[in-house]
Amino acid sequence: MRANEASAVGSMRAINTAVVAYSVNYPDQGFPPQLAFLGGASPCAASSVNACLLDDVLAQGRKNGYAFVLPGDGAVPSVSFTLTGTPQVVGSSGQRMFCLDQSGIIHFDPSGAGCNDASPVLD
Repeated sequence: MRANEASAVGSMRAINTAVVAYSVNYPDQGFPPQLAFLGGASPCAASSVNACLLDDVLAQGRKNGYAFVLPGDGAVPSVSFTLTGTPQVVGSSGQRMFCLDQSGIIHFDPSGAGCNDASPVLD
Protein backbone atom coordinates (compact mmCIF):
# COMPACT_ATOMS: atom_id res chain seq x y z
CA MET A 1 0.00 0.00 0.00
CA ARG A 2 2.81 2.44 0.79
CA ALA A 3 4.37 1.94 -2.63
CA ASN A 4 1.00 2.57 -4.30
CA GLU A 5 0.47 5.71 -2.21
CA ALA A 6 3.94 7.00 -3.05
CA SER A 7 3.26 6.32 -6.72
CA ALA A 8 -0.09 8.13 -6.43
CA VAL A 9 1.58 11.24 -5.00
CA GLY A 10 4.12 11.17 -7.84
CA SER A 11 1.29 10.80 -10.34
CA MET A 12 -0.56 13.73 -8.77
CA ARG A 13 2.55 15.89 -9.17
CA ALA A 14 3.05 14.76 -12.77
CA ILE A 15 -0.59 15.49 -13.62
CA ASN A 16 -0.38 18.92 -11.96
CA THR A 17 2.71 19.77 -14.04
CA ALA A 18 0.94 18.58 -17.21
CA VAL A 19 -2.20 20.61 -16.40
CA VAL A 20 -0.16 23.79 -15.98
CA ALA A 21 1.80 23.09 -19.19
CA TYR A 22 -1.50 22.50 -21.01
CA SER A 23 -2.83 25.89 -19.87
CA VAL A 24 0.35 27.57 -21.14
CA ASN A 25 0.30 25.74 -24.49
CA TYR A 26 -3.45 26.21 -25.06
CA PRO A 27 -4.37 29.53 -23.37
CA ASP A 28 -7.64 29.72 -25.30
CA GLN A 29 -8.68 26.48 -23.50
CA GLY A 30 -7.20 27.20 -20.07
CA PHE A 31 -6.97 24.05 -17.96
CA PRO A 32 -7.94 20.77 -19.70
CA PRO A 33 -11.59 19.71 -19.49
CA GLN A 34 -10.62 16.13 -18.60
CA LEU A 35 -7.58 14.01 -17.81
CA ALA A 36 -7.58 12.17 -21.16
CA PHE A 37 -6.74 15.44 -22.99
CA LEU A 38 -3.27 15.34 -21.41
CA GLY A 39 -2.24 12.05 -23.04
CA GLY A 40 -2.04 10.71 -26.54
CA ALA A 41 -1.19 7.41 -28.19
CA SER A 42 2.35 6.93 -29.46
CA PRO A 43 3.48 8.38 -31.79
CA CYS A 44 1.79 11.45 -30.45
CA ALA A 45 1.00 14.61 -32.40
CA ALA A 46 0.20 17.32 -29.85
CA SER A 47 -3.15 19.08 -29.99
CA SER A 48 -5.62 20.48 -27.48
CA VAL A 49 -7.39 17.08 -27.27
CA ASN A 50 -4.19 14.97 -27.22
CA ALA A 51 -1.56 17.20 -25.62
CA CYS A 52 1.11 14.45 -25.29
CA LEU A 53 2.04 15.71 -21.81
CA LEU A 54 1.41 12.45 -19.90
CA ASP A 55 1.87 8.80 -20.71
CA ASP A 56 -1.39 7.41 -22.00
CA VAL A 57 -1.82 4.94 -19.11
CA LEU A 58 -1.92 7.76 -16.55
CA ALA A 59 -4.01 9.95 -18.85
CA GLN A 60 -6.66 7.18 -18.85
CA GLY A 61 -6.96 7.60 -15.08
CA ARG A 62 -5.66 4.40 -13.50
CA LYS A 63 -2.20 3.55 -12.22
CA ASN A 64 -0.77 1.33 -9.45
CA GLY A 65 -4.03 0.74 -7.60
CA TYR A 66 -5.30 4.32 -7.81
CA ALA A 67 -7.95 6.02 -9.92
CA PHE A 68 -7.39 9.65 -10.93
CA VAL A 69 -10.19 12.03 -11.91
CA LEU A 70 -9.81 15.53 -13.37
CA PRO A 71 -13.26 16.99 -14.08
CA GLY A 72 -13.25 20.30 -15.90
CA ASP A 73 -14.94 23.38 -14.52
CA GLY A 74 -17.05 23.77 -17.67
CA ALA A 75 -15.66 27.21 -18.52
CA VAL A 76 -13.76 28.10 -21.71
CA PRO A 77 -11.15 29.12 -20.99
CA SER A 78 -11.08 27.00 -17.86
CA VAL A 79 -9.82 28.90 -14.83
CA SER A 80 -9.84 26.20 -12.15
CA PHE A 81 -9.50 22.47 -11.72
CA THR A 82 -9.62 19.74 -9.11
CA LEU A 83 -7.79 16.45 -9.25
CA THR A 84 -8.45 13.43 -7.05
CA GLY A 85 -6.51 10.23 -6.60
CA THR A 86 -8.53 7.50 -4.89
CA PRO A 87 -7.47 3.95 -3.96
CA GLN A 88 -9.31 1.48 -6.16
CA VAL A 89 -9.78 -0.71 -3.06
CA VAL A 90 -9.48 1.29 0.18
CA GLY A 91 -7.39 -0.68 2.65
CA SER A 92 -5.88 -2.90 -0.04
CA SER A 93 -4.50 -0.89 -2.98
CA GLY A 94 -4.07 2.19 -0.76
CA GLN A 95 -5.52 3.89 2.27
CA ARG A 96 -5.28 7.65 1.67
CA MET A 97 -7.20 9.68 -0.91
CA PHE A 98 -5.30 12.62 -2.43
CA CYS A 99 -6.57 15.82 -4.01
CA LEU A 100 -5.25 19.11 -5.34
CA ASP A 101 -6.48 22.13 -7.23
CA GLN A 102 -4.90 24.99 -9.16
CA SER A 103 -2.97 26.01 -6.01
CA GLY A 104 -0.78 22.92 -6.54
CA ILE A 105 -1.03 21.87 -2.88
CA ILE A 106 -1.70 18.16 -2.35
CA HIS A 107 -4.16 17.37 0.46
CA PHE A 108 -5.07 13.92 1.73
CA ASP A 109 -7.78 12.13 3.64
CA PRO A 110 -6.46 9.27 5.79
CA SER A 111 -9.75 7.34 5.54
CA GLY A 112 -9.77 7.35 1.72
CA ALA A 113 -13.33 8.71 1.75
CA GLY A 114 -12.75 12.24 0.43
CA CYS A 115 -10.58 15.28 0.83
CA ASN A 116 -10.81 19.04 0.43
CA ASP A 117 -8.91 22.22 1.28
CA ALA A 118 -9.47 21.52 4.98
CA SER A 119 -7.74 18.13 4.79
CA PRO A 120 -4.18 17.79 6.06
CA VAL A 121 -1.48 18.94 3.65
CA LEU A 122 1.02 16.42 2.32
CA ASP A 123 4.59 17.54 2.97
